[in-house]
Amino acid sequence: MTLSPRILCVNLTIAALLAGLVSLAFTHDPASARDGSHPGRQPGTHPSSTAATVVYFVEHGEPDFTADVPRNDLPLSERGHRYADAVTTVLADVGFTHVYSSQTVRAAQTVGTLAERRGLDVERLPTGRPEASTADAAAPIVAAIRRLRPGSTALVGGNTENLFTMMTMLGVPVRSDCGRDEQCLPCPDRTCFAADDLNTIWQLTIVPRSRGARPIQPVLQRLRTETPNVMVAPAG
Repeated sequence: MTLSPRILCVNLTIAALLAGLVSLAFTHDPASARDGSHPGRQPGTHPSSTAATVVYFVEHGEPDFTADVPRNDLPLSERGHRYADAVTTVLADVGFTHVYSSQTVRAAQTVGTLAERRGLDVERLPTGRPEASTADAAAPIVAAIRRLRPGSTALVGGNTENLFTMMTMLGVPVRSDCGRDEQCLPCPDRTCFAADDLNTIWQLTIVPRSRGARPIQPVLQRLRTETPNVMVAPAG
């Protein structure tokens, strides 16, 4: 199912407004939501320790299965590049401060254009382990997100093997009966990853817990691109 540009724009606007409202609701000084040490933030101001952190998770586009390279080095196919362009279009106005991906070339390329537009490097994790499995990327990427300063906005290029794992590690609840657009995931790993999840962009808004307060469940929203993310692996 694809959405018209008007509906897609409305969905993205609602998502952005929700993230802003969550940040304002837990920020003592709304003017301090930006930090001059990061691109896209107003200089001379400092974020509140209770400002929300927003993270966008994206599945990589189709790799070129015919490339004669190790699996982690498979680049995007022509169709994969079209999907990466669709992701760039949906998130073009988001002021990212950090961009991460697994060690796979296909994941890094999917988020690479957005990183370049913001003057950012794609930090591929785990560091120094180009042969690391895609599942191994979950823990170090989550650790990097937890180290972000309040008010940061991050983009993560992931894989089927790590996307749900990362989101559950960051506090998204798991329910086997979780509906398509509910505040949950149906499982914590790849076992329930469906075809519709391939072209979903997950926006996770994380509000820091105040001292002595109970943890606040992060807010999960799903955005979808007009261009479907189709992967056709060779037979056999």
